[in-house]
Amino acid sequence: MQKCANCELLTKNAKYCSRRCAITINNTKHPKREKVQKECKNCHKVTVLQGSLYCDACRKEHIRYGGKEIDYKSLTIQDILDRFDREKHHPSWKMSNLRYYTRKWNSHRPRKCEICDYDKHVEYAHIKPLAKLPTSTTLWEASSESNVAILCPNHHWEFDNGLINLPR
Repeated sequence: MQKCANCELLTKNAKYCSRRCAITINNTKHPKREKVQKECKNCHKVTVLQGSLYCDACRKEHIRYGGKEIDYKSLTIQDILDRFDREKHHPSWKMSNLRYYTRKWNSHRPRKCEICDYDKHVEYAHIKPLAKLPTSTTLWEASSESNVAILCPNHHWEFDNGLINLPR
């Protein structure tokens, strides 16, 4: 019996007791990527940037869009629909991309149904449906807290079909 080179437990293996111990040692000795200090393109803070031009704080505020930097909160629904390439994307992509921003901007809110407090699975319901908003509406307006309710699947269906009103 040998001692593991990582955790020093007894093992029949020549060096390690498990794959986890082998990976721990080998990845520290031979990392796949070197961590490089770079300057954030927005705030000019020098930090480790992994595959991005921005630090974590600035990445939340900017996205790359059409080869130029813009504030993603100023994008309109039409801007997102224009990105929809019929040859590359399934037709459901355009609306799922709009819903992505709703989930992102409302992630700080408690994840429980506003009507029954169910918290196992919730959905973001637009009070004014995205399909009925003018395409000149900004994503920030469409996905703001005042236009989004967090509901369980049953109450979301009832709300969409006009069976209940929200307690707001």
